[in-house]
Amino acid sequence: MNIPEQKVPIFAGQPYEIGVEQNGKIYTYILYDEDSILERWSGDKSPISMNKNSAFINDSCKKIGEVKIDFDGTVFTYSKDQVKDKVMAALASLDAMFNAYLENKAENDLKEQQAKATETEEYLGKRFDEFADFLIENELTLNQFLFYAAEWLAGGETHNILKGTFCHLSTYFKIKPIWFLPLGKAGEGKSVIDEASVAMLPDDVFENGRITESALHRKSRIYGPDYVDGKVMRMKDMGGDRDIEKWSDTIDRYKELTTEGETEIEMTGEGIDQETGERKVISFGLEGYCSCCITSVNSECFDGQILSRGIDVAPTATNEQVKLFAKYNHGTIASYREWVINAHLGLFHDYVRYLKNYVVSEYGVINPYWECLENWFKETEFYKRNLSLYPALVETVTLLNADYRSKIHSKDGKDYLVSTKEDNKLIGDLFNPSQGLTNNAIRIFNLLTRKYGNYKPNTLEEAYTDDDAVSDWEDYQNGNKSLKNCGTLFTVANVRRAASKDNNKYKGLPYGEIIQSLVNNGFIQVMGKVKRGNHNVYALDHWEPVEDMTIIFDDDCISKYVDEMSVVYGVTCHALWEIINGENIENDGLGVKSKVKLPPWVSPVGQGVVDGVDMVPVGVGNTASKVGESVGK
Repeated sequence: MNIPEQKVPIFAGQPYEIGVEQNGKIYTYILYDEDSILERWSGDKSPISMNKNSAFINDSCKKIGEVKIDFDGTVFTYSKDQVKDKVMAALASLDAMFNAYLENKAENDLKEQQAKATETEEYLGKRFDEFADFLIENELTLNQFLFYAAEWLAGGETHNILKGTFCHLSTYFKIKPIWFLPLGKAGEGKSVIDEASVAMLPDDVFENGRITESALHRKSRIYGPDYVDGKVMRMKDMGGDRDIEKWSDTIDRYKELTTEGETEIEMTGEGIDQETGERKVISFGLEGYCSCCITSVNSECFDGQILSRGIDVAPTATNEQVKLFAKYNHGTIASYREWVINAHLGLFHDYVRYLKNYVVSEYGVINPYWECLENWFKETEFYKRNLSLYPALVETVTLLNADYRSKIHSKDGKDYLVSTKEDNKLIGDLFNPSQGLTNNAIRIFNLLTRKYGNYKPNTLEEAYTDDDAVSDWEDYQNGNKSLKNCGTLFTVANVRRAASKDNNKYKGLPYGEIIQSLVNNGFIQVMGKVKRGNHNVYALDHWEPVEDMTIIFDDDCISKYVDEMSVVYGVTCHALWEIINGENIENDGLGVKSKVKLPPWVSPVGQGVVDGVDMVPVGVGNTASKVGESVGK
């Protein structure tokens, strides 16, 4: 318990005062003569427990000495004993003041909290409006702003950064806790993705996840058992098996919280239990739904329970994109980047805080394109997981755009925001398996599946048959086969020759960059190096041709959902159709070129979205040529 200093005068008409404050179990006593300190003493005795022989009392009386006071011309002199009585009376008054402070503390704390809450709401409301004004002044939609900010944070990882942003926001808005897992080889840029997705959002989204059960117990006592609710627990880089094993107990707790919203923990405490003679056991619980963010070079050490709780991504930036970022992020451009992060992203952070505190809980979300979204992901490998994952992500986008989405009132008095095609398409584009690939990369990959895709190991037992890449690679290393006779292995030169036979359709393409992008996106794998050379040998890591998967907004699907779900939500079909038809007219502002400056390493996707056109595949166009059109000009 802490009580600020309380003061009382000792004599009427005299400058002597005694002040006492409490910090924990320690009381500090001070004797004042106006502004001068005559005596100071600290100890564990409260004012009422002090006696006449206490050191502070005796020393204070010596400092005060004999006191003379004039009462209407009559001088009255206090003896030493009378001075001591006056000091004791002052301490009794201070004890009463301490008690009064404690009695009023709850009320005072409540008033202080209310005043602080009002101040915070006013501040965040002002920042919310400033961010909205910023979007208007720069002719940006909120979704365009996200691409603009992500492009400034890193080179070539915009899609992955935004994937992390929406996973984290889904947790923060308490829609669905979604783990975010940047995985890949050392030095590929996993931490860049992690740190940039964190930089996109306010600090209170995240908690340090690398803490022991003892630390969880301590924090739960300070902040309450639900302090992890709506939080992203950051584990940062887990280098390998040892890191995973070291933090496995903590990660297991996060798994339980993600799924169940509660976990019970037993841990060894301090001291010995007198009945059993063993170390004391402490039991405590945590409540709330949290997610986890982990980067790792070794996804094999992740069990299915980790991977099934979220989204895993691999770095996609090409060497050229990383080079451009490293080359231009200096001098005035680096200063401008820092300003964008502090000023523009700072506004967005407060906008998000305002939504979380004052908007998100007020609305449900109706997505009239839910059937269209389900058709888009229904053929995916983890359908049951995706059935809750992708609708939650669309709901997150809609709530983030709450001020720009139509509202509808239900019969039971609940207010809903209505998702747009843009909300669904944004999630569809970001999580599209072919996103991150150029049209030429998709065509080259599909050519590779025709030429080298005559195998697909289904089980571990089949992983070493004569026709697969592993056996081919072993035969090549052992000298049993030439590379030309390995039907599953290829180099960049092999790809260039195979493509050149197709009527020169692919003449002049940057094959090295295309192959690297396919490696980064997990479509092909590096087996090793050619003999007596430094060129990579590759094999397919994905065996089906890739299509540019987009969400199809089919009228029959939309009508089916509106007809069936209007009753469920307690809204009329007519009211919902008015919103849908109105959206088709507005078209979400596409075609308006924004006024913000983009970095010289901007990707064509970021350039296209921020300039108000539909998404284009990554890698179309010449990024370096845009230096003069951006900040570098």
